Amino acid sequence: MLFFHLIFFFLQIQQFEKDIARLNPQKPQGDGGYNPFDSTPARGTNSNPFSNPYAARVEEDEKLQRAKLLEGKQRIEDTSDRLAHMQQVGFETEQIGADALAGLHGQRVKLEKADQDVRCLLALAFILPCLFTF
Repeated sequence: MLFFHLIFFFLQIQQFEKDIARLNPQKPQGDGGYNPFDSTPARGTNSNPFSNPYAARVEEDEKLQRAKLLEGKQRIEDTSDRLAHMQQVGFETEQIGADALAGLHGQRVKLEKADQDVRCLLALAFILPCLFTF
């Protein structure tokens, strides 16, 4: 039974090593590549076994990524401000259009009333002479 447990743990360790290798692609060992399981320092680094030879590059990449994120955030904020302004202009235009329509409706009502009055006067003008001729 102990033998099966040892084999099981050995297989798990091999699978973990494969997963780590897949998630952390490494350079071949001959060119100073970073190996997280190697206690010897890579070429060109200090003798601290815990130092990361790619720390400067990682930090630079993080700064670039942060700058890109801030730039993207600024673009989103600018676009949001422009959209809010355009929406405000749209509301104002809609209000102007509604006021114009209300004014035109009032003018139509007045014109229709004037037309009706003129028709009544014309009818009276036609009927009155007929009444007095008899």
